[in-house]
Amino acid sequence: MNIGFTQIIFVIFICFLLFGNIRNIFSNLKILSDKFKEFLNINK
Repeated sequence: MNIGFTQIIFVIFICFLLFGNIRNIFSNLKILSDKFKEFLNINK
C-alpha cells in the first residue's frame, strides 16, 4: 500500500474522530475545496 494513501486515510480517520459526524466531514471538505479553488483563481 502507498504511504501517501495511508496517511490520507489516517487524516480522514482523525477528522472523523474529531467531528464525530460524516456529514460534517463532507461539508468541511467541500468548504476546503471551495477555498482552494478561490486560492487557485487568485494566483492565476
